[in-house]
Amino acid sequence: MIFIAKGFWQHLTNVGLLTLVYLGLANLVHGLIGGNTLVPPVWSPAGITQATVLLLREHLWWLTEHQGVLPSVSWGQFFWTVSPQRFWPVSGITALGYILSVLLSIGLALWWQLRPSLERRRDVLGLLGVSMLATLIAPTVTLTNLHLSGEFDGRNFGWMWWKWWLGDLMVVVVVVPVFLVWCYLVKELKVGRFKVEKVEQSTQTNLQLSKQQPLTPQASIKIKQIILAAIWLISLLTVSWGVFGSEIAPEMATYPLAWLTFPWLIWAALQFGQRLTTLGCLMVWSIAIVGTSLGTGPFVASTGDLSEAVPLLQVFMILMATIALFLAATTSERNSAAELLRLSVAKYRSIFENAVEGICQTTPDGRYISANPALARIYGYQSPEELVASVTDIAHQLYVDPQRRADLLLQLQEDGVVSGFEAQIYQKDGTIIWISKNVRAIHDSSNFLLYYEATVEEITERKHAQEALRNQNERLEHQFQERTATLRQLNRQLIAEVLEHKRIEDALRESEERFALAIQANTNGLFEINLKTYDHYYSPQFLSLIGYPLDQDGPTINELLALIHLEDQDQVKAILDNLCAGRSSQWKQKFRLLRKDGSISWILSTGLVISDDHGEVVRLVGTFTDITDSQRVKALLAGQNRILEMITQWEKLPDVLDRLARLIEEQLPKIRCAFFLLDKNGVNLRHSAAPSLPESYI
Repeated sequence: MIFIAKGFWQHLTNVGLLTLVYLGLANLVHGLIGGNTLVPPVWSPAGITQATVLLLREHLWWLTEHQGVLPSVSWGQFFWTVSPQRFWPVSGITALGYILSVLLSIGLALWWQLRPSLERRRDVLGLLGVSMLATLIAPTVTLTNLHLSGEFDGRNFGWMWWKWWLGDLMVVVVVVPVFLVWCYLVKELKVGRFKVEKVEQSTQTNLQLSKQQPLTPQASIKIKQIILAAIWLISLLTVSWGVFGSEIAPEMATYPLAWLTFPWLIWAALQFGQRLTTLGCLMVWSIAIVGTSLGTGPFVASTGDLSEAVPLLQVFMILMATIALFLAATTSERNSAAELLRLSVAKYRSIFENAVEGICQTTPDGRYISANPALARIYGYQSPEELVASVTDIAHQLYVDPQRRADLLLQLQEDGVVSGFEAQIYQKDGTIIWISKNVRAIHDSSNFLLYYEATVEEITERKHAQEALRNQNERLEHQFQERTATLRQLNRQLIAEVLEHKRIEDALRESEERFALAIQANTNGLFEINLKTYDHYYSPQFLSLIGYPLDQDGPTINELLALIHLEDQDQVKAILDNLCAGRSSQWKQKFRLLRKDGSISWILSTGLVISDDHGEVVRLVGTFTDITDSQRVKALLAGQNRILEMITQWEKLPDVLDRLARLIEEQLPKIRCAFFLLDKNGVNLRHSAAPSLPESYI
């Protein structure tokens, strides 16, 4: 209904129009029930009023924009009940009963937080409760008022009150859901009008193309739904009229023929939702009311009296409508839960399929349950399906040393989670590679082991680098020992210095091993960025690595690029341009990163791009690894090797000490280093090396 703008005369016009509508519905009901105005079995204005206040409850509660509804109900009921023979306060009290019903409906609906869509079982139960409580007031106030005014002697008070309450409740339960659901649909369409206009423009632009193409599956489904809805509507009308509009033979009156319409309502609830369910209840109700008022249908046939048939019809319609609405709400909740589950599975499936690290699930006896494409690539297989089908004994088919898997299972049995487990693995072609695993055991509620979940990273290059470094250290140590034997004979003091260098070398090697272990234990940060929608996903390890709090959403791609060191930004942006242009599909790059706390970290980033069906890059998936410690170790080893080479090449002692002092200062920026040696007499100190100290100090 369209409400006129604010203002006294406009408000008065609204009240008048609504009052006329109320009186028109009351006269229609009066004609259907044959003039019995004392206890109407079907009071349509009650349902219309309830639907109006429930749809506009926010406005009505504060009496703002639509305050004309309450006066309209009051005046409509007053004019309907007033007569020359009835004192006008009696009509006013009768109208007051309906006003109180309206106010109670508003309060209960707000308290219950009733949604007009009725897509939740909570809403259906709330509507039934609001209707049952709100409709108690009007018959109680009206019959008591009529009795006190002398128009009603009080006989059969309970039976008349029961019929009146059932009539109001039946109309509210059947009519209100139609108004709520269909008016809520109109509200949704009105809110989404701008989107609809955009869709129409797009449809007109592609009209010629649409005519040339066959119907899509979605369009076919919509056409099928329309055809089924038409069949449902025609068959429901046919069955309803056959049940309630036909003469029932006496021998058939004992059968529950009225419930023959219920399967069609179940059909609507399961397939079409709440809108057609409420429409079906309204059609069955309308036909049943008309048929019963004409003296046909199962209730008249079973009782033989219209006054006894009407309460049976009322109870039947209340039960049938409540069950149908509740079943439709249950179906809607189930469909919503299934859709949410589908979206959640699709999201995590995307991460699983596009992760750079290998991810898998394995059984305790050594078979793969599932694996992602990254794991298949690491092990040299064409697809995850081939890996799962081919490997039936992980310990003997993959592990170079099968005992390593036994060691892994033993650690899992003790701790439940294992991180950074390293082992050698056979690829499909027999190539041996190194991997690092993070594994956890999954148990059921009774602590029974179900399977293992693991992430796998290939570390072959890192292992080779460590082996080369170890060999180089061994070679340098051997050379050092040879030179030491010669230097021992030449100079005792030099031997002591060399031994000190040896001690420093051992300390550096231990430091190097600690750094290597720290790098191995470090967990890579995973990220995924959609270049179209700019949606992103950052793992907690990633946010911790760049210095962002875990409770924040994380940076955008531009904010992330801004964290890169100025000297490295051009190179990183060039790589990103090549990836977006499709000139490369993977990257591996080192750069410096400015953390939020102001510190600088060296980052090794690896990953790949994902393209759509047209070959356009849409997503970036990759990892960040903190390599700050390894960069520092490389610089330290380079300085160490240089010092050892100077010693083995018999360079001057002051130059060696000067180089050593500079190396120490590079590793410890806040330290200034100086070397002093005793003279030959062992009494006085003489300056040997202090590259960063002022001459006045020396």
